[in-house]
Amino acid sequence: MAPLLAAGLSFLPQIPKMWGAVASIFGKKTPATVEAAGQLAGEVMNMVQGGQVTPEQNIMLQTAIMEHKETILQLQNERAEIERQGRQDEMNATVQLMAQGINSQDPYVARTRPKILRDLFSSCVIYSITCIALIANMAIWGVKKDVLDQVIEIMKYFGAFQWGTFATAFVGYTTARTVDKKNPQIKEQGNMVGKLLKQIL
Repeated sequence: MAPLLAAGLSFLPQIPKMWGAVASIFGKKTPATVEAAGQLAGEVMNMVQGGQVTPEQNIMLQTAIMEHKETILQLQNERAEIERQGRQDEMNATVQLMAQGINSQDPYVARTRPKILRDLFSSCVIYSITCIALIANMAIWGVKKDVLDQVIEIMKYFGAFQWGTFATAFVGYTTARTVDKKNPQIKEQGNMVGKLLKQIL
């Protein structure tokens, strides 16, 4: 499925001006609500993916979507920004949580600092192996390439965030530990480096 076509159907509920045009192509009633438009989008997408759309209907559908290309691209950009901000907020929350644990004077908490990194790494590895196994099974089961490509994109999205979180935590902690071992007294200095190490270690 063409990217613009997939995006157009995905955003169909948010673009009322498209409802009547898309519905008429397939002889369906024009949706009266956002929920009904969502159902129409799902039905049309299933028809397209299932090869149940005639060449004429496909051309008409793409033409209807092209008329709202700018709106679709704008909605795509807005969604991408929301997702980016969400990833950033999640990463900031993770780093902040780790920093709170690292700053704790509790001996048990101090022992768990390396364990946090080990657990993060283990979850990344398990996720990657699971994704590979799932993709292989889906290929064996004969899942359509379009669906498989979408699943892979979703897996890549979450995998990138997971590995990115681990990399941020690992680099920050190991760098601070290396500096501290070379000069244990540096944390007592009043400069920016000393203050930063105190926060991390």
